[in-house]
Amino acid sequence: MEDYKKALAFTLRYEGGYANHPNDKGGETNRGITHTTYDTYRKVKGLPVQSVKLITDEEVNDIYYKMYWLTASCDKLPYPLNMVVFDAAVNHGPLKAIKLLQRILGLHQDGLVGPKTLAAVATIKDDYGACDDYMDEREAFFRAIVAANSSQSVFLKGWLNRVASLRKLTS
Repeated sequence: MEDYKKALAFTLRYEGGYANHPNDKGGETNRGITHTTYDTYRKVKGLPVQSVKLITDEEVNDIYYKMYWLTASCDKLPYPLNMVVFDAAVNHGPLKAIKLLQRILGLHQDGLVGPKTLAAVATIKDDYGACDDYMDEREAFFRAIVAANSSQSVFLKGWLNRVASLRKLTS
């Protein structure tokens, strides 16, 4: 749980408060949680849908833990790799975060953390080097997003600064 708390603290530094940027494909967000994710969470809990502006600290913690930390299998990864994968899961979704991990491990990218992925993680000799490789992939992914859709260039500097900050923290 300590690793999760560290990862969440880092991610929340970059996931500010309420935002509804016209170029953000996630639309309305608060503390990095999109209105769609929040609606889904509340429906599953049997609660009425409400504006993401009203999200509570408890809901933020629950969503990030269950829908990102556990879904991306960060609880099965060593520190600091779990922090790096978690932050990517928040930015890109758990499936893409896992595929990036599998790419740096030279595995088939199916987005599932199974025995092969865990066995490959267990053979990592340098967790910090793996984190560096992972962040190289993230930077390339961000640049590809902008190359494919120039409207996203407004976010590139912030995305790269976030990765640079995470790189410093995990080096």
